[in-house]
Amino acid sequence: MHRKPAKILLPIESDSSANLKRENVIDLDFKNKSDSDVTNSENLKSIANVSLTTKNRFKEVRDKKETLMKKRLFYLSQKKVFDDNNEILYDKLKDKDTKISSLLVKLKSKKERKRSNQILVEGWRLIVDGLEAKCNLHYILFSQVGDLNNLRPFLPQTGVQIFKIPYREMELFSDVETCPGILGVFEMPTPENVKRLSKPLPLQFLCDNIRVPGNLGAILRAAVGVGCEKVLLSKGCVDMWDSKVIRSAAGAHFRLPVYHSIDWEEIPQHLPENTSLFIADSNTNLSENDPAEHKLDVGSCLPILPYYAVDFASLKHVTLIIGGETEGISEMSYRLGTTNNGLRINIPLQRGVDSLNTGMAAAVIAFEIRKQLIQAATKAKLDRCVFEMPTPENVKRLSKPLPLQFLCDNIRVPGNLGAILRAAVGVGCEKVLLSKGCVDMWDSKVIRSAAGAHFRLPVYPSIDWEEIPQHLPKNTSLFIADSNTNLSENDPAEHKLDVGSCLPILPYYAVDFASLKHVTLIIGGETEGISEMSYRLGTTNNGLRINIPLQRGVDSLNTGMAAAVIAFEIRKQLIQAATKAKLDRCN
Repeated sequence: MHRKPAKILLPIESDSSANLKRENVIDLDFKNKSDSDVTNSENLKSIANVSLTTKNRFKEVRDKKETLMKKRLFYLSQKKVFDDNNEILYDKLKDKDTKISSLLVKLKSKKERKRSNQILVEGWRLIVDGLEAKCNLHYILFSQVGDLNNLRPFLPQTGVQIFKIPYREMELFSDVETCPGILGVFEMPTPENVKRLSKPLPLQFLCDNIRVPGNLGAILRAAVGVGCEKVLLSKGCVDMWDSKVIRSAAGAHFRLPVYHSIDWEEIPQHLPENTSLFIADSNTNLSENDPAEHKLDVGSCLPILPYYAVDFASLKHVTLIIGGETEGISEMSYRLGTTNNGLRINIPLQRGVDSLNTGMAAAVIAFEIRKQLIQAATKAKLDRCVFEMPTPENVKRLSKPLPLQFLCDNIRVPGNLGAILRAAVGVGCEKVLLSKGCVDMWDSKVIRSAAGAHFRLPVYPSIDWEEIPQHLPKNTSLFIADSNTNLSENDPAEHKLDVGSCLPILPYYAVDFASLKHVTLIIGGETEGISEMSYRLGTTNNGLRINIPLQRGVDSLNTGMAAAVIAFEIRKQLIQAATKAKLDRCN
């Protein structure tokens, strides 16, 4: 039967209710049919082209991804750390992956650590310490990419396998209450290949029965902080690669040679010939019933002193023996001290306090040793810095000095002489002459107040008055800075003034210094004033007395100040004359 049969109308039926669907009309026009087929063909081709393009694109993406994956797998197999884009390469592991978990479980055991020659560290800071010490890093396990990026500047290019594991799984292998989120597995470093401290102190620790991991870590940390050469661990000490020791040592393992599990018979081989041996001992007073008394009997001949009473700076090398809190100093340590002329030292404590923590006690004594050695080295350095006394001929002279020199007469106050020398440099003097009777020019107070003038100016000290004329140029004009203008009959200095009474006196600014070829200015001390020899020298050289007029009621100025006032007046006049002459030449 036809799916849609035609309805037959009988003559008696009305066709008004008929609802016939219009059938599709088959177009038999071949021309129209051809155009429609062409359009459909083009549409099919377009769809086919789009599909082909999409397939090609997917293929390119897939091929590129496969290439990158192959390259990544190749890099990982070669233990490369960075890819071509400098991104860190790592492999993401699933939960409970046995590839790494078995390794981490083994590294918790001292026996397996020794067998595999590997150690486990937690936290990116300890990993950085190991990398900076050039230790070989084998594995990195992390849970957050941010923790891994902290290591980027320190990571090597190859040799490290990096795995990302879930944080909850990492917590299972962590010994820290709050897991840091990143672990590192290093090759166990030996004392020979750790990064040693630069310029260590001549000091080493010998640890005796340190069984608490936190204490050993604290001692190693103190040893690095103080600058020890090395640390020796006797048999009986806790494993130095225990995770708690590593964590409390804060990277000391990678910066300090540590020799562990040493038999007592081998200890003397690790002691330098010139070492002085000290035992940090808190057992100063033992009762008869003390169980440690038999050990102290062995070392009873060893004297005991407070740690600060020993002159460590005078020793060439120091070995400090540190005992554990539970066992204390062993009998073997006392025997070693006895055979090596050792000394017991203690830390005096407040009444009622038995002892300090082992690490704390080691730090207190070690830093006292460091302090004494540094102080001695500083003193020796200062002693080496003592200058050879310069002569007037080898000081660095001023460039273009003025034709001016000072002659100091009886300057006995160090500060005054220093001030005069400083003024002489400031004004530009040729040189300074010091007569006999002046204070030593190399006195520390003179040097300090002169502010370096000694090294810039020729100063001739302790000159006899008979030799003074030899230091005066032939064309010099001699001036005496004199404040004694009016002497009474009872003045004790009157006999000196009688010698130079023929010398006229003028205010310092009334002299035409610019017209003179050279000037010698005599400056007297505040206590003695101008000596008779100065007046005689002025008389024989046609000298002139000059003074500084002062306010009524003021007797005198400080010697250095007076010298500066007169000297800078001379400088001013010479500069003005030179400037005027230069302008005249220009005109």
